[in-house]
Amino acid sequence: ADSLALLALRQSAIDSVALVRSALAGRAELLRARALHASGRAPDARAAAGRAATALANGYGPRHAWTRWARGLIDSTHVASRE
Repeated sequence: ADSLALLALRQSAIDSVALVRSALAGRAELLRARALHASGRAPDARAAAGRAATALANGYGPRHAWTRWARGLIDSTHVASRE
């Protein structure tokens, strides 16, 4: 899943600002964050979820379900890294 998410991310990176403003890039980062989290790579998952939250908030808005999901994943990886 991580490699598919990276492929989607590359396709959505039309220009330099697309990675932080594109909802599609945010969705790809969220998919990558979920895959990294599932494989036990909490710090990498947290970083990907942070990038996802930024792009999704810019693309869909801060209250959109996927934006909230990305922020929730950031919080859950903080908890997982402390255990």
